[in-house]
Amino acid sequence: CGACIHDAEPRTRRMTLAYLRYLWAQARQSWSKRAKSPHRIPDDALRIIARELGTRRARILCLGARNRREPDFWRSEGYSEVIAVDLLPSRGVSYGDMHRLHFPDATFDLIAASHVLEHAFDPGRAIKEICRVLRPGGMLYAAWPTGPSFVRTDHDRVDHGSASQFRAYVANFCRAELLWREDAATESKALLRIR
Repeated sequence: CGACIHDAEPRTRRMTLAYLRYLWAQARQSWSKRAKSPHRIPDDALRIIARELGTRRARILCLGARNRREPDFWRSEGYSEVIAVDLLPSRGVSYGDMHRLHFPDATFDLIAASHVLEHAFDPGRAIKEICRVLRPGGMLYAAWPTGPSFVRTDHDRVDHGSASQFRAYVANFCRAELLWREDAATESKALLRIR
């Protein structure tokens, strides 16, 4: 994204004022929600995830985890290779920016991004990064606010619409199959297989 990050040495990249304002808004909101529990993943989605992963050796990335509760949940389900990232690192959560993930291609079997992708500065770049670090056939679980109650702010930037609309958007960047969906008046959730 030419408007947000110039590709140079990762430690010396320059950022625009708009991107710095974005980072400040995200950090401020993350800090205020640091102690909050993650949004619950519905049992029927969890059953599909467990069936599709097939092994407890699957590598999972918790994107925008805020605190240890989300990675701890996956570990309690028997998965040991769990990494959590957030713009504000904390105990058990490393630094990570969804626009520039610091992992090699095809690293993860599952990315959990619950109430994260609506915050993207550049939604296309974030989805490209997710597609890049997921292995072929890997899954993306995402949840986001939507509908008439969604209010665009410096923090909540993108209404991805219904699960079908979200799948169609992701399909602009990689092949995506909708495995499971849940659309409600104020929130949508989707589980996609990325090819």
